Amino acid sequence: MTNLALPDHADNEHIGEHIGDSTGFLLLQVSSAWQRTITAALRPYGLTQAQFTLLSGMLQLSEHETYVTQVKLARHTCSDVMMTSQVLRTLESRGLVERNPHPTDTRAKILVLTEIGERTVLRAMPAVNRIDMDFFSDLGEQRTVFYRMLHKLSAHDPCAIVPDQSTRVPQIQFIEPTSHAGLRQ
Repeated sequence: MTNLALPDHADNEHIGEHIGDSTGFLLLQVSSAWQRTITAALRPYGLTQAQFTLLSGMLQLSEHETYVTQVKLARHTCSDVMMTSQVLRTLESRGLVERNPHPTDTRAKILVLTEIGERTVLRAMPAVNRIDMDFFSDLGEQRTVFYRMLHKLSAHDPCAIVPDQSTRVPQIQFIEPTSHAGLRQ
């Protein structure tokens, strides 16, 4: 089982003397390693992590929203609006997303996953879920504690998702919607 305690020399007088003792630096290292792993897993599907995040966000929003707009998608995925716009242009040029006129707001566009966009994101989801489970499996039983700690820290972000108060560690949020069963092949 992995020990999450600070190194012996990382007491109050010595924290920060070694770059590896910096909590923020270690968090950045772990985040970077996770992102590299996800990037590699998405490569066979022709997606980047940002593209996958927006496609899966569109899929999730389309389950609850009549109209999915760029602003709603950016808020839902905690993404920068300008970055969202750029990535959506790329997805549109690849035929994965369509942007249609909004019936009541002339400034907004309705985002729609194309059939190929929906298939692509649904096919990539199991790989992302598997990577998430495998990557954090070294934590063993401490994964629940780690998950709670991350949620506590995410409260510093105004875009943070409110944590589930249960003791279980939920699966990654890229869950296959039930209404898309016909496309999962």
